[in-house]
Amino acid sequence: MDNIDDEWISEFNDEERKYGQLYKEPNTFVSLQFIYINSKKEIEHVTQVKHQLDKENILASTTLNKLISERNHVNNTNFRLYKLLLYNISVDPEDIIANTNKPQQELREITEIHDIVFDDTINYLKPVNTLFFIFVEETTITLNQQKKETDITFSLNKGSRRNKRSL
Repeated sequence: MDNIDDEWISEFNDEERKYGQLYKEPNTFVSLQFIYINSKKEIEHVTQVKHQLDKENILASTTLNKLISERNHVNNTNFRLYKLLLYNISVDPEDIIANTNKPQQELREITEIHDIVFDDTINYLKPVNTLFFIFVEETTITLNQQKKETDITFSLNKGSRRNKRSL
């Protein structure tokens, strides 16, 4: 029986292992970063956790709501969600190999609480995918502050009290 030269298969497999990190695959986890801004507009606290996605490439809205409600307070201070930002790397392997600098829109604002769908990501870059929760401190408005706000009026007809409207 003749010996079959299968060395090329080993070489191919070795070469393939080198580039295995450059293939796009679905995401199974995402980094969550919680940023808390106090009433002085200073960053008070930052927390980062790795979170398992509900399904490949999907963070369900129920999980998102749960995360927001569980993380809306730090050190006995209440915060409210101000912004939700998603950083999802979707660059293609060919662009990395060719070293092209195509402009990518990787960071986007999430404006509604729905399921968040992630794009497939190159294995090597998956840890960079991050969902940013930016919370601001809730401020309580006293009755005096509330009254001052409603006392501000303007008039459309000069000198007439009939058309005064509150701001």
